[in-house]
Amino acid sequence: VGSKYKGKGDPNSYRRDRRHRKTHGVISFVELTKFVSRKWKVVDPETKEYCRNIAQEEFKRYRKELDEFIKIYGADAAKGKKRKPRKSKAEAKQVVEPKKPEELQQVVEPEQFDGEC
Repeated sequence: VGSKYKGKGDPNSYRRDRRHRKTHGVISFVELTKFVSRKWKVVDPETKEYCRNIAQEEFKRYRKELDEFIKIYGADAAKGKKRKPRKSKAEAKQVVEPKKPEELQQVVEPEQFDGEC
């Protein structure tokens, strides 16, 4: 643990203390990402190493839990739901021509009704 973090307690405590919060609208996710990225580029090596060590430990924990899950439920359950593939930006921008009324429905002659069911 880096000297900054000695005596700071459990690095995973945020999981227990965090509650769902509404979006505040002050900063967007993109802006937040850019801000954190700029800060990460200039952080001291000791802090980077500390954070990377936590990330490695969390990844090991995740892999262990995933392996246990696969043993119980099988590999297919670990893959999650299958989703429709997303359209590319080019596909999404394509204009779809509306169908002509003749193509929408074929006119079918109704059967003669003789009054009996």
